[in-house]
Amino acid sequence: MLHELRGRVALVTGAGSPEGTGFACARSLAREGESVALTSTTARIHDRAAQLASEGVEAQGFVADLTDRMQSEALSDVTGGTIVVDGGNTIQETKGS
Repeated sequence: MLHELRGRVALVTGAGSPEGTGFACARSLAREGESVALTSTTARIHDRAAQLASEGVEAQGFVADLTDRMQSEALSDVTGGTIVVDGGNTIQETKGS
């Protein structure tokens, strides 16, 4: 199935952590020949994009808060992402739990 997606841009959110789900998804898509646009709320996303680029992947990193509609729309316009992967997983521990 992934061969049908070749030539498209995969927009992968929550890809800032090198050990996270988002970056793992980006790497998997990259192995299938996809270009990837990575997003995170922190500048470390540029490190992830550089890591993929060093492996020969066409990758761009974008710092964005996707809970902000304007940032989401701007990112979509810039990347033209035709594949979207929500890799943003957050685990929060609250006091008393």
